[in-house]
Amino acid sequence: AQSEDWIRLLTQDTSKKILIGHSWGCYRILKALPKYEQYVEQVLLVTPYIKPERELPGLAKGLLKLPVLGDKLIQSSHAKTKDSFFADLIHPLKPDSLPYLKKVQERLQDWKLWQKTAFNKIKMQDSPWSSGDVCKVPVTAIFGKDDKISQESVQREIIKQYPSHKVIHVEKAGHGLLWSHVADLLSAVK
Repeated sequence: AQSEDWIRLLTQDTSKKILIGHSWGCYRILKALPKYEQYVEQVLLVTPYIKPERELPGLAKGLLKLPVLGDKLIQSSHAKTKDSFFADLIHPLKPDSLPYLKKVQERLQDWKLWQKTAFNKIKMQDSPWSSGDVCKVPVTAIFGKDDKISQESVQREIIKQYPSHKVIHVEKAGHGLLWSHVADLLSAVK
């Protein structure tokens, strides 16, 4: 969700595509959807994070943007929270539940990922989703019943504004159900 490559791929021909977004990627898709809806057959939102549930105050946003101090603040936050964040991300699974989860955990060791996440949250706050982003493309949201990262009630308020929406719940799945419940995701597309 960091680049615009997906827009280029989406618009390279006139065929309709199915877009799948996870977490913050769902926000990116829904913000772009009105402009590109002619290319989209359906949208699948996996554990969507469209609206920040705990916004960063203006002072924090300003401090995080400072070159040296911002980096130090993010590095400090990363060191204190990366392990508990990973546990919440994959809940109710454990790190050894699936081989791929070790790779996810390794990626989370880089504080620069925290930095990207912080700046993504700032982008979401500066350009929030609005009712003007609603279009007629069918939207399916898949929530893990045990998600500790994203509050379904907050995100569902947005999803229910789409005229053709569906909500699916996956038992014994958390925010990382993109990795843990692939079969459930595939059946949702059908």
